[in-house]
Amino acid sequence: MRWRCLCLRRGDRQAFGSLYEPLRKPYYSYIFYRTGNQHDAEDLTARVFYRAMHHIYNYQQRGLPFSAWLYRIAHNLVANWHRDNSRRPEVSLDECLWLHQPGEHPEGMLLQTEENERLMKVFT
Repeated sequence: MRWRCLCLRRGDRQAFGSLYEPLRKPYYSYIFYRTGNQHDAEDLTARVFYRAMHHIYNYQQRGLPFSAWLYRIAHNLVANWHRDNSRRPEVSLDECLWLHQPGEHPEGMLLQTEENERLMKVFT
């Protein structure tokens, strides 16, 4: 694994690609467990390796495995994901439809307004 880190630090993208396949599943599992969403877990897993590849020059050997650095990146991305999602709560389409009464749709309101205007012109 140490030779791979050296190759990565030199910018060898093939060496980085050789890390992606064997390490993808554990990081995906970790992220999926934290997010509970398959699509977001796939996206964040790809971002872990993208970010690592672009910031490999910041990696410093401190006696911990290289995978610990990747888990730190994954942890930070998941934390950002949770923070961003808490700011923008999702509302399902069913909930939105429940809030609107049948006559309150914009198209219906526009037609009603136009009809009212025509009636006002006739009677004035």
